[in-house]
Amino acid sequence: MKSVVAWGIGLSLLSSACATQALKPVVPATPAPAFVRWSQSGVSDKRICVLPFTDQTGTEGLAAYIHQSLAGHLSIKRFSDAELYEIDARLDTLTGDWRNQPAQRLGKTLQCDALVYGQVTTAKRLYLGLYSQLTLEGGIRVVDAATGQSLVAESYATKFRAGALPLSPFEIVPDAIMSLRNMTDTQLVRAIDDLGRHLADTVPDLPAPPLVSPVTQPSAPPPIKTPPMRANAPPAPAHAESDRYQVQVTSFNTPGEAQQAARLLRDKGYRPTIAETIGTAQVRHRVLVGPFPSIYEAQQVSAQIQKILRVTPIVVQTSVR
Repeated sequence: MKSVVAWGIGLSLLSSACATQALKPVVPATPAPAFVRWSQSGVSDKRICVLPFTDQTGTEGLAAYIHQSLAGHLSIKRFSDAELYEIDARLDTLTGDWRNQPAQRLGKTLQCDALVYGQVTTAKRLYLGLYSQLTLEGGIRVVDAATGQSLVAESYATKFRAGALPLSPFEIVPDAIMSLRNMTDTQLVRAIDDLGRHLADTVPDLPAPPLVSPVTQPSAPPPIKTPPMRANAPPAPAHAESDRYQVQVTSFNTPGEAQQAARLLRDKGYRPTIAETIGTAQVRHRVLVGPFPSIYEAQQVSAQIQKILRVTPIVVQTSVR
């Protein structure tokens, strides 16, 4: 009797899951009246600081990864974002736990116009042989650093499911392996990025700057006539550099994380490289693909990688000698 009940539960779970759950589309956030007033007051270039996440799950390192994912996805908005290592260094200068400090004091210490508080509330892995589910849930609260007023308060849960109803006994083992893959670190990386992306999209963007009317330029002076070049004159030196474009897929604090992301890209047929930032207090390890001769080609590859790995790459300009 127990086996019949267990099989029935398994069927109900499998019927509600597909082989790989499609990620929910991102819906642009609608700004609340408090956010609109804040965005339109004071200076137009507003600096936002993402504070370290608190973790209610006790999962080592998880809060830091989601913290980095959220900050990375917020960086594409019009805010003037602060580097995470800079925020950590300034928080260390405060007396006592920064979580107990008022928003106004944190804002002055960090020199920010808005503070983002975040927490991880759920981290679960469920594996039932032919069915698996990975769940991450977290929330954020954006606060006006000048007044302490809440501007945004949202939460989101991302779930990755895997499972299929075997059509024959020979498919049971392959289906079980497919479900087990949903429990791997690769899926955890995707879930972290998906959670950070959706939390970032709950924060409305700043309004676009007004278009500036073109200024009528004075008529150019007549060109200066130069003497003709002699036949034996040396040729003009060619440009030593030419512009190229690369796709920065993501960046990490440790080389091991960057190497893991590079392996994922190589498995998908790309040829990534890892570059370290220079001249910053904390070294970042950037995972890059390219270079490409035009920004159009780089944008195409960036869109492909975004669909495959569910990350938000950015196109950067470089120079190749």
